[in-house]
Amino acid sequence: MKFGAYLSSNLTPEWNSQYIQYEYLKELLDKAVDEAPILLNGDDNSAREQYFLQADETLFEERKAMYQLISIPLPSSLRFTQCVRRYYDTKLKLPHLVNAGKYTASFFVAITNSLRRASSTLNPYYSDNPTRNPFVYIWVTTALINSTYKAIWDIKMDWGLFHKNTGKNKFLRDHLIYPSKKYYYYGMIQDVVLRYLWTINIFVQFHSASAEYSDVIGFAFGLVELIRHFSWNFFRLDNEHLNNCGKFRAVRDISIKPITNGIDFALINSKLSEEPGIRNRHRSTRCATITEEINMATIDDAAMDDLEDNTADIKIGNWYKGT
Repeated sequence: MKFGAYLSSNLTPEWNSQYIQYEYLKELLDKAVDEAPILLNGDDNSAREQYFLQADETLFEERKAMYQLISIPLPSSLRFTQCVRRYYDTKLKLPHLVNAGKYTASFFVAITNSLRRASSTLNPYYSDNPTRNPFVYIWVTTALINSTYKAIWDIKMDWGLFHKNTGKNKFLRDHLIYPSKKYYYYGMIQDVVLRYLWTINIFVQFHSASAEYSDVIGFAFGLVELIRHFSWNFFRLDNEHLNNCGKFRAVRDISIKPITNGIDFALINSKLSEEPGIRNRHRSTRCATITEEINMATIDDAAMDDLEDNTADIKIGNWYKGT
């Protein structure tokens, strides 16, 4: 073909990966023509047109399924590697390896969900009979395990609830920051309900294979996840602050009473303001300590007092001589 020869002779090397794969396209077209229904004289051409439309849609769906299979599990894979790296640095199985297991479950959910969508789209039998699609049941099983895993992690690990011997704070923990325990109970119920809200997709799948791709359903699930994560943040920060206080990384109460222990803060401030101050910690000459500075200041004050007394005596002597 002239177009093929013209295209190959005018390719820009830097953009080579962006051009259409012409030889591969010809193979697809030749294969489609060979498999297309053979029309006899007087036959309607609609069957042949429908075949080419379906072949084009199938090629698009195959590419889309491949992209989904690669891109959807990618965030969980990155978080999994982060958890493994944290375990490598700290050698702590809990929480890092357990947290890695949570993202492993998310990884399998993403893969099985991509396979479910691809099989329903590419296979007309599964599209017409969704209950016969084995990937649907695999996806449901992995998604249930994933939601249970994450709900327990949210409540137990991220929020620090369900501690033993909590006394009056049943199912909660010893110390609470928010004034009412109802906030914590409501948060737990909301998190569990929203974690399992994806089960609506099961009924959507059995009713219509393409309904879950609609903009309204996608927006609704995105909004639900935004609300769940927004609420999760408050209880996560609540537990993290208490952990910081328990590990002496932060304090809950700060005293505003002045410190009166004889420390000369003016001298310390002047010491820190001197050049090079505290920035040059590796210089060879030894810096004077605070005690040495105080002693030197005392000696200087005494010498200044003697000088002032001597000056006064000289002035008085000169006055007598003048009289």
